[in-house]
Amino acid sequence: MVKPLSYRSQVKNFLDKHIQEQRRYRFVVDDCLHMIDSAFIINEIIDASDDEIDVLHEVFEQLEPNEESIHDYLEYMAQLYVKTNR
Repeated sequence: MVKPLSYRSQVKNFLDKHIQEQRRYRFVVDDCLHMIDSAFIINEIIDASDDEIDVLHEVFEQLEPNEESIHDYLEYMAQLYVKTNR
């Protein structure tokens, strides 16, 4: 019997499959320009705690499996990253 992939592996496989182009997200938070590479956010997602990866897995299951939709969500995550780590 084949063991099912962990949620972390499923999220990583999903991103590997659907992200062909790395991007740099640019946005302003509190009048300050921030730039974050998609690869950085992807690594933060893959390194998330088990509880966080469970929630992220549910989110990625509901996303349209196309690169634009995924980059839109990754940019949103980049903005949240900046807002929670300032």
